[in-house]
Amino acid sequence: MIKKQLCNRCVLDSRVPGITFDQQGICSHCALHDKLDKLYTLNSQNKKKFETLLNKIKISGKNNKYDCVVGLSGGVDSTYCLYTAKRLGLRPLAFHYDNGWCTAIAKKNIEKAIRKLDVDLEKVEFPWEDIKMFHRACLQASIPETCLPCEVGIASGAYKVAAKYNIKYIMLGTSFRTEGINPLRWHYLDGAYFNDIIKKFGQLTSATKNFNKLTMPDLFKYIVVKGIKTIQLPLYIEYNNQSIKAIMEKELDWEYGGKIHFDCSYKPFGGYVEKQKFGGRDPGLIALAALVRSKEMTREAALEKIQADDSTPVSQKDIDYCRQRLGFSTEELQDILKSPPKTFLDYSTYYSVFSKLRLPIKACCKMKLLPETLYEKFFTVV
Repeated sequence: MIKKQLCNRCVLDSRVPGITFDQQGICSHCALHDKLDKLYTLNSQNKKKFETLLNKIKISGKNNKYDCVVGLSGGVDSTYCLYTAKRLGLRPLAFHYDNGWCTAIAKKNIEKAIRKLDVDLEKVEFPWEDIKMFHRACLQASIPETCLPCEVGIASGAYKVAAKYNIKYIMLGTSFRTEGINPLRWHYLDGAYFNDIIKKFGQLTSATKNFNKLTMPDLFKYIVVKGIKTIQLPLYIEYNNQSIKAIMEKELDWEYGGKIHFDCSYKPFGGYVEKQKFGGRDPGLIALAALVRSKEMTREAALEKIQADDSTPVSQKDIDYCRQRLGFSTEELQDILKSPPKTFLDYSTYYSVFSKLRLPIKACCKMKLLPETLYEKFFTVV
């Protein structure tokens, strides 16, 4: 048996797909973090770039009611992103994708944030039977992206809302400093991938087409024709999880659910499936490693948390709740868990096209037509 290698700096190990280690035993994810940290150093030069960017956003929406779209789930990052956008003098339109799994605490957080910040909310939702079919298909496809329907719904929904109101900017709360970047074999996303899975394990309908707006024609329309840009807010501001929670509790009466992804009742189940099928695939592992690199958590504390999480399995109640909502029997779920693991490489995707468009994609990321760290995700952490 090959001995598992653990990074000497963070908490990632050799079970992570594509990971490599240098002579000092430091992993490639740490090297990527340092590269991005150098590109987006929080200094005076970065601050000036951000001020220029803010002016562009405000000018783009001067004849509009809103100048940016901010996704809102009721969780930590999205709520703080909306709070910060408002504090910076922007006129955000909050957008919520209702996936049918939103928790009571998250719904309260959304309501309070909207009211206290005095912003409008645009909600995008689809019939539960369609959402159910999407989730069932992804589980039967045996892929690690158990939350792929939500990822597609959020991304395509944000584009649709921006286009509807002629808004040129979408604000994202994602951060390599606190969330890290998942390897593609654990976390891939594109419209062709989703469609192929639904075609093979579900049913392609008009609802699917309306739901999935991440196909090439749609992306061309949103990004090139309409010029919608995406901004990763944490690349430009201090973003410490503990201080953020304290600010939101004080300013927005925000409530913390006590665990990562408390805003979604599907997450514990999805994490259970991912760990059962993919071994080292722990939804929180990449984020813990990022917090260690950003010095928000010690390496020792992160390793202890990983060990504690491994010894505290997802409750049977959570598993049964999601299984029953999705219409799986206990035996059917066991068959899914035992089926051979697959990745995006086993399905039709745009990856080969993206690979040929490396330089244009890099340019689009610099122009913020695509998420600014997307290039590194697609071509560095594979």
